Amino acid sequence: MPLQGIRTIGTPASELLLGSIGADQLFGTGGDDTLIGGASDDLLSGGSGSDTAVYSGNQSSYTVTLSGQGVTVEDRRSDAQGGEGTDTMTDISFLDFGEEIPEFAGGPMGLDLYGQLPAVSSEEFTAFVELYIAYFNRAPDAIGLFFWGSVLQLPDWDLERIAVEGFFPQDETQATYPDLTDIEGFAKKVYTNVLGRDFDQEGLDFWIGVLEGEFVSLPKFMLQIIEGAKVEAQPGASEEFIAQQAADVAYLANKAELGTYFSVIKGMSNVENSRAVMSLYDGSQASIDAAKASTDSFYADALDAENGEFLFSLAGVVDDPFAIF
Repeated sequence: MPLQGIRTIGTPASELLLGSIGADQLFGTGGDDTLIGGASDDLLSGGSGSDTAVYSGNQSSYTVTLSGQGVTVEDRRSDAQGGEGTDTMTDISFLDFGEEIPEFAGGPMGLDLYGQLPAVSSEEFTAFVELYIAYFNRAPDAIGLFFWGSVLQLPDWDLERIAVEGFFPQDETQATYPDLTDIEGFAKKVYTNVLGRDFDQEGLDFWIGVLEGEFVSLPKFMLQIIEGAKVEAQPGASEEFIAQQAADVAYLANKAELGTYFSVIKGMSNVENSRAVMSLYDGSQASIDAAKASTDSFYADALDAENGEFLFSLAGVVDDPFAIF
């Protein structure tokens, strides 16, 4: 039976549930239901079937947060702007906004795709952030990062397959590396992206031979450079080598933390901003501070209800690298 103040329209196979101006609890049926909570903070539960929550505002006015406990959708507009509060939901398949952002222009945002994201480990997210660094030298966009994190949960998909079949064919990869026949230029650029420094000549000669001999493919080379940066120095290594290895580990770790902060913690997806943030980092503490401050500034702008951006964040999986306890 519908709760007081909630109108239910339709058939047992499919219903439209309309909330009141107050806080409501809407429960779907076994069919493909449409739930409209309206104003105030509502609880939306779709039940079985393929259910859709509908919102009146443009998608850029909302913040969607995923966690192991479910999904929240915050309308950042005020009451005077027609804001609809913050809804908590379970078993909702789609979010339908008044106007979708280009990434979801094909229709409502599918939540089912992201249902397994809370199961992705912090280490796996770090690995994805490192892929964005190696390929594009930027922080991930939250929408893209969460998509690939969801793909990782599918059968027969692992990080290597995503790197080879998912990242490498992308237009952005082709734009970043327009001449893949220039093996030396390709190798140097990846190395600089990951470690912020040039190859030593011996290392460069080794990898050029490996790549030209096709012993390692170009996309797998990126993974190997990332993994190689984390390998501990062997016994008997010189002090200079040990110091450089430690510097490389720290450089990549700091870069990954900045990427994580931009995408997972703040939930931003503006690619130009993600590049701008990463361009500030040079390995120094001052550059870390500058990149974090830039991220915070972009986030403050993104929160604007009318001129901001769609924010898509994940809670309870990855720790905030800049949290002060």
